[in-house]
Amino acid sequence: MAFEPTGPLHAPRVLIDEEGPVSVLIDPERVRWIGTNRTGRRWLADVRAKPGLAGTSFFSDGDSGERAARRFLKDAHRRGFLSNEPFAPIQRRNRRESLEPSKLHEFWVVTNDHCNLRCRHCYTIDRVVEGRTGLPGETLMNIIGEAHALGTEVFYFTGGEPTLRDDFLELARFVLERGKLILFTNGLTFDDRLAAALAPHRDRLVVQVSIEGPDEEINRPVRGKGAFARALAGVRTALRHGLRVGVSTTPNGVSKDRLHELTASLAAMEENGHRPDYHHLILLLDRGGAERHDDIRALHEQDLDGVLERSIAAIKGAKNVLRGGGLALTNEKIFKALATHGPAKDYCGSGYTILGVSADGQLLPCAAAMDDDRFFLGDLVNEDLTYTPGRLEELWRESDAVERLRSFSLAPGDGVPVDDLRYFHGGGCWKNMAEPGADFATGHPFAAFYERRMLVAIRDAATKETDDLCEDAPRVVSFMHAARIACAGARKTTPIGNADVDQGYCICFA
Repeated sequence: MAFEPTGPLHAPRVLIDEEGPVSVLIDPERVRWIGTNRTGRRWLADVRAKPGLAGTSFFSDGDSGERAARRFLKDAHRRGFLSNEPFAPIQRRNRRESLEPSKLHEFWVVTNDHCNLRCRHCYTIDRVVEGRTGLPGETLMNIIGEAHALGTEVFYFTGGEPTLRDDFLELARFVLERGKLILFTNGLTFDDRLAAALAPHRDRLVVQVSIEGPDEEINRPVRGKGAFARALAGVRTALRHGLRVGVSTTPNGVSKDRLHELTASLAAMEENGHRPDYHHLILLLDRGGAERHDDIRALHEQDLDGVLERSIAAIKGAKNVLRGGGLALTNEKIFKALATHGPAKDYCGSGYTILGVSADGQLLPCAAAMDDDRFFLGDLVNEDLTYTPGRLEELWRESDAVERLRSFSLAPGDGVPVDDLRYFHGGGCWKNMAEPGADFATGHPFAAFYERRMLVAIRDAATKETDDLCEDAPRVVSFMHAARIACAGARKTTPIGNADVDQGYCICFA
């Protein structure tokens, strides 16, 4: 039924209603927000206070006043903040009941567990010390080939240190002939020979190098003596050969106060006309090696906010002073994307569109679970380390373990409405929860951090346009788009419920 601006009018429950030159109104259940001027805010507040209020109540004398009122009321309806009927509560269900897997999109390959470093914060340090060299290349290629046949477009190589495999280049080329490859490396082996061999595939390759600080002093306590200079040389070598390069860092007690210096130096770096694409801050957890060292334990949420804000400022400073070539801070980029695109997000695509394989042949839900066999999804390989075709698809579609994984959800159950922004940001990583089935607000170690960063991103998006805000005429200044985030060209899932829901996004920046 067509909306009639003359009334009666109803408005949804609003979580936040901020007054300012641009007022931000957020509907947490329907995952929408709008920015209005002060007049528009007052009108919508009147409708919330008096459900069923006639739209004609807002018509002023003269044709121009009525036209302005009709235009605003129709715009507010189009953006989901007005209706002629009361807004019914959204009964969000567990995501297992709302989503079905349609195709894979990302596949993580732990190529090997051995490494040329012994990083003190490493989640899989025990496996690294054991030094397993990984599955035979033929077996890995058979698994990768089936993952590609099931839809995978983006592959990740991680370890250990993937480049230590004798057949690394053969495996990399096999992937790059089929899709995109993001290589996670410590950069120490990235010399001219390796970079030149990968350069013909630069359009499909991202090299992500791990560096923990702006200099040897900060990097050494985490990654060891001499690693900083060699990793930085690896970054410069990759850039010199025209490869796309990003840098990842795990903020910790040693680096938190100076990490922004690394962001600034990356923003200013240039080799042969090429610059690093992004800096990604990984939220460290107290597990694996990190929980054994008090100096590099996970940061409190207030510290994380400070680290992020200083790195954002460093990028802005580089653009203004050094004309830095567009370095992205991926954490900020992801929150901006989440703030401007719907629909509701419910954790990540782990077990739905994301899978992986461990160095010893276990099917993984994603890289976050590679250190925790409680979430392994089954054996992919036989006793002789060969692969039987079809095993990957069978476990993905039918195993009890993957069904358990899909039961982890942001939905609080029993149709309880939420009073936070969880369906905007998607809850980050379920693996960060001590009990993944617990409620997000009380069980996630970074819940308050996600909420604050999400609100900052929404405010920034809503208040970006502040010019020409005529106070006499109500106006919808900004709004959230319904379209999904484009993530390497693929929709994350197929919705089958009437309350549209999508997966969150953890690493779609690449």
